Amino acid sequence: MDNFNFTDYFQAVKGWLCSHWQQLLLAFAIFGVCIIVVRLIQWLVPIKRWESSGKHPLLARLYKKALRPLTWLGLLFGIRLSIAVLPIDNSTANLWIERGFICGITFVLTVGLNILLNSFCQWLIQHETKAQKAQQVLMTDLIRRLLLAILWFLAFFFLLQNVFSLNVSAMLAGAGVIGLALAFAAQNTVANLFGAVSLIGDAPFKIGDWVKIGDQEGLVENIGLRSMRLRAFTGELLVIPNRVVADQVIINNTDRKHIRQTLNIGVTYSTPPEKMRRAMEIIKEILDSRPLCNKVRNPIIVFNEMKDWSLNIMVIIWFGTDDLAQKNTELTEIHLQILERFNQAGIDFAFPSNTTYLVNQK
Repeated sequence: MDNFNFTDYFQAVKGWLCSHWQQLLLAFAIFGVCIIVVRLIQWLVPIKRWESSGKHPLLARLYKKALRPLTWLGLLFGIRLSIAVLPIDNSTANLWIERGFICGITFVLTVGLNILLNSFCQWLIQHETKAQKAQQVLMTDLIRRLLLAILWFLAFFFLLQNVFSLNVSAMLAGAGVIGLALAFAAQNTVANLFGAVSLIGDAPFKIGDWVKIGDQEGLVENIGLRSMRLRAFTGELLVIPNRVVADQVIINNTDRKHIRQTLNIGVTYSTPPEKMRRAMEIIKEILDSRPLCNKVRNPIIVFNEMKDWSLNIMVIIWFGTDDLAQKNTELTEIHLQILERFNQAGIDFAFPSNTTYLVNQK
């Protein structure tokens, strides 16, 4: 630094500019032409007409998002073409200029593809039905993250090999060994991730469904990449790993088309056969008058069992609704009518009881 002479350096730069002014003008002209071409392309593409007409919404959306990366790409090529006409004889400088151009192009292309992928996924989610939206959001987000990771991974190793001249094959072999070790350490996490893919692909339930998974029952609140959240009817929030959910039998009560209900009505042993038949006729008359009980199939009414303390009438009803509240309202009315009609007919309901006989030995 002590031997540096600013005056000599300034004179050298001035001499180089004076001797190569024609090449400098040509470089600026080339860069100006590149800017004009970029602006011309932006002006020629009818982006506003696409948006107003609505004929190509996805194309208009993608082009609008990619406009800035395309501008950067055009400027990079303009700079590269401008530098190419300059008389730079230093091989080291030319090498780093070439490496810098490769880095810039790789970065701009990666960012541009990143923007396009995010925009496409957002458009895809917006055009899904409301019932499928929760699963679609999760599946789209999972695929998006995977593709972005692959994209940046490829860009990173491309720069390592083409700019820094590193042996990527050896690095990948080492990364494979490390990845194998990590896979063993995080096998539950990987299993949960694959469980999420399985649940989203099969779609056995959606947000808000009433499901039973193993011994747990409640409403589905969220489906994540690691676990799902189930709100129990007693108020607790259950967080169940996806791998556990994927291996369980899932009962979706919301997705059923009808609700089956079995009633067991016990009458006393003192009931004669005539009243037993009358009891079954009363039940049939009541169910025949309820349209909701005959939509799916006719109810089954049978004197099926003589229990220890009662004569049992089994009634199987298929309610033609998937609404639990509506089914419970209908069931309440049926019970009230059975109680009223049995009391009128003098038919007594049985309850658990024992009869004890005392025997005198004398």
